[in-house]
Amino acid sequence: MTGGAAWAQPPAEPKIWTVNARAGLALTSGNTDTSTVNAAYDLIYDPQTRNVVKSDALLIRGKTAGEVTASRLGLTSATSTC
Repeated sequence: MTGGAAWAQPPAEPKIWTVNARAGLALTSGNTDTSTVNAAYDLIYDPQTRNVVKSDALLIRGKTAGEVTASRLGLTSATSTC
């Protein structure tokens, strides 16, 4: 056997913030022109203690021939105690 020092990596720090963001665009043309835009996010704050904060949102907006045909905004926020 040979002797040697084992090198251990320090443990990774826990993630406190988790953020996801998304966006999209759809454009069509033909007999009528249509456009749709969407954007969303998810956010979690978890300090590895008592309270966890979560939030998310979604925005959708659509137009056909210059007239709004879809419009939605959703927001959610929550705090939980572990």
